[in-house]
Amino acid sequence: MEFENAYNNPLLYDKENEKICDDIKFWELIVKTHNIKNVLEVGCGTGRIAKHIINYVSSYTGIDMSKNFIDYFYKNFKSNKIKLICDNVISYSFNQRFDCIILPANFISHFEKNDEVENLLYRLSLCLENDGIIVIDYYNPQLRFLDMNIEKVFCYDFEYDNEKIRVYESHNYNEFKQVNTIERFYYSGDKLVNKSKLPIRVFFRQELEYIINKSELKINQVYGDYDCRNIELYSPKLIYILGLCS
Repeated sequence: MEFENAYNNPLLYDKENEKICDDIKFWELIVKTHNIKNVLEVGCGTGRIAKHIINYVSSYTGIDMSKNFIDYFYKNFKSNKIKLICDNVISYSFNQRFDCIILPANFISHFEKNDEVENLLYRLSLCLENDGIIVIDYYNPQLRFLDMNIEKVFCYDFEYDNEKIRVYESHNYNEFKQVNTIERFYYSGDKLVNKSKLPIRVFFRQELEYIINKSELKINQVYGDYDCRNIELYSPKLIYILGLCS
């Protein structure tokens, strides 16, 4: 069995990521406690988060650059609350304002330059209600990333097409660009059936907060994990609740 990259195959993407659910209660809590009516999710994928929060909001808008993901999302979720957009969030002009804008699951790590993230946040601030919030879900990189070069190690497994797929990863960190290139190797039995390469930008807390402060937004709260605990040095997450500057 051979299959294409998960980012081109929404069913494979769902199977590979179906165990990722530790953030769901957090997103439900956010929309309920902030009384969110209209939500925008940037990088909505196949609807992993949307299906859990749709019952708590009046309207849900998702944007993603993958037409395969958007088509799959529409096929699996039937609701007149849902509007999906296949486009680049940087260039797209939204015709409404939102109470809450979600940047989930390390989305910002796909932008390799600081000014790209600053531009993203500024663009999103233009379609945010005056009392609305932007929520950034990002991991908290430790200083070990400054000297990281991990050989191929086993990470996880999942079931796909009645076969058990084992996934191994290698990491190669470029300290000058602050980019960690993750290479994944997919095995069915002893056979390598696929591999993929994903460069992700590593932002440390001080520079990320510097970028936020330049983008017409203020930091209302920083959480260190999905249980909303206060941020500490070795917290696993950097979760920002942002609002417009007054």
